[in-house]
Amino acid sequence: GLPTAMSRMTARPNADQSAVLRAGLSLNRRIALVMMPLLFLLAPGMAWLLSDFRTLPAILISIPAVFLLGCCAVYSGWFYGRGDMLTPAQCECSEQVVRFVGSLVLLLIFTRSPLSIRAALPGFAGILAGICVWMMFRRRAPLPPGVPSADLRHELLALSAPTAVSRLCQTCLRMLTAVLLPLCLRQSGLTASAATAQFGLLSGMAMPLIMAPGVITSAMCMVAAPAVSRQESNRVRLKRTMRQLLLMAGLISGLQQFDIPQVVSSVLGNSWTGAAGPDNAGLTTVVYIYNTGIMFNKMPTAAVMSFFLFFIIMGVTILNFRASRKWANND
Repeated sequence: GLPTAMSRMTARPNADQSAVLRAGLSLNRRIALVMMPLLFLLAPGMAWLLSDFRTLPAILISIPAVFLLGCCAVYSGWFYGRGDMLTPAQCECSEQVVRFVGSLVLLLIFTRSPLSIRAALPGFAGILAGICVWMMFRRRAPLPPGVPSADLRHELLALSAPTAVSRLCQTCLRMLTAVLLPLCLRQSGLTASAATAQFGLLSGMAMPLIMAPGVITSAMCMVAAPAVSRQESNRVRLKRTMRQLLLMAGLISGLQQFDIPQVVSSVLGNSWTGAAGPDNAGLTTVVYIYNTGIMFNKMPTAAVMSFFLFFIIMGVTILNFRASRKWANND
């Protein structure tokens, strides 16, 4: 929730942008001081719930990411609020490059290490990438010395809390799924290793294909927050902006519909046959991609289809924004 709150407060007319940035970094430090020790204490329990203590090093290595990702979120929201979209994009691309190259190099170096260590290496590469991005942000946004404002910090917390609670609930549900799904697979007759492999196939290969178009929705949320904040005083323009964003969000959500047809097909007993209800009545685009890649073991074809869906959504989004800009000019 910090990027959205930071962009909204930074984009306000006559806002003290340096004070907002200082308050955001202060809030992130306070949150990290609570979350990092808590995650350290809960790490063994999380590994026990996952029924595999080999995941413990990967969980522990992710603890510093709480502070680093929080800092990057504060800086990204601050730049978005100032109308600078290029700097966060460059930093995020740099982060992904460092993460990928670092993971590849570390895995090649520690080829003969135990599986628990190799599983933690991508997380360590992510920490290195986070440090690089944090240094890039600090270099491009030098902060003058000063005392963080308690009022701004409280306002940031109030604005970011709803989104943070929503994300926390989603994370808890994903964790519950990671625990229950392998257990259900084991009860169906699979061994522990086979159940873990099936879950890894779903979470590591299927879900990235399914959620790839979500990149556009995330970018829309980040770009839209400052625009909404600037138009709070003009209800007509605010309604037009919200209508446009809700239209695009509904369209993208419809194209990404996966969970409801999948649950319905599971209830009907067709989840392992590739069917989506009677006569494939619930066969959405994403369900078809999932069936192609997972059920029929055609991952290259599913990957190409996922990219096509991504470009379709991106094209519709661009057309929508151009049309809305034309309507605004006519008004």
